[in-house]
Amino acid sequence: MQFIYDTSRKEKFDCIQVEFYSHFPFRMLLPENVKTVFVQHEIQFVRLANEMALFNKVIWNDRVLYERKKYEELAEMRSFDHIITLTETDKEILSAYIPAEKISVSPAVILQMDDDTVFSRCSNEFAFVGGCSHLPNLDAVVWFCNNIIPVLREKKFNFRLYVVGSWKKKLAKAFTRRFPELVFTGFVKDIKTFLSGKISIVPIRIGSGMRIKILEAINSMSPFITTTKGVEGQDFRNGEECIVADTAEAFAESMISLYSDVALQEKLAMQAKDKIRKSYDNTALLQRRAEIYGKI
Repeated sequence: MQFIYDTSRKEKFDCIQVEFYSHFPFRMLLPENVKTVFVQHEIQFVRLANEMALFNKVIWNDRVLYERKKYEELAEMRSFDHIITLTETDKEILSAYIPAEKISVSPAVILQMDDDTVFSRCSNEFAFVGGCSHLPNLDAVVWFCNNIIPVLREKKFNFRLYVVGSWKKKLAKAFTRRFPELVFTGFVKDIKTFLSGKISIVPIRIGSGMRIKILEAINSMSPFITTTKGVEGQDFRNGEECIVADTAEAFAESMISLYSDVALQEKLAMQAKDKIRKSYDNTALLQRRAEIYGKI
């Protein structure tokens, strides 16, 4: 912290950018005469609201905690000169509390696929990308195991789900003991090659922001099945660039039907590829971000 305090005053910065909720305290270290920008990757009070919606019963203490966290997060964001969200959805949410002119939308720049990336037929192997330290990922795997796997077993669908990312060994073992259909891979160096030939799933129920796991799937020509929450804020349509399913039964049925329909697999992968080239062109995204900085 001392380094940040000293450097922010010694160097002649035009603007200083802070990212992620956990880094809010750094704002107090920055000089008042320098413009500041906060990049909002995931609105925490939205995530908390999503979590409470899954509770069997919301008690008074839950509501008080939510309102306090919401107040604190909004107060922290208001202390910045400008806010950047990754999706239009998040901007709309924040605009109810913060003047819209202080908020801009600028999606994250991603690694673009090679022109020679081709579609490979998907077998009964599926993939989920995300580590357990991020609660939406943990909730997604728990929901998949407890609610979707029983439906798949009842339908006698033989499959394997690769969970990619950092997971605690004891937790991974606990999952695989009850659900041998899961394989925890840990970190995968070449995610594009790994996802190729697999169907990606995004059973996300909580959170906000931009799902990089979806863009990674598209870059790998991996067709994906998602919830409405998982694809929120990203312009991918059900039956065109992806499959959207919000109940355990619908999600399980989508996995089975997409596995057996190679033509649909290829259609989704190709149309998602076209959409990402048009909507997430890196040159255009960088220009948009530069224009935002220029106006601050």
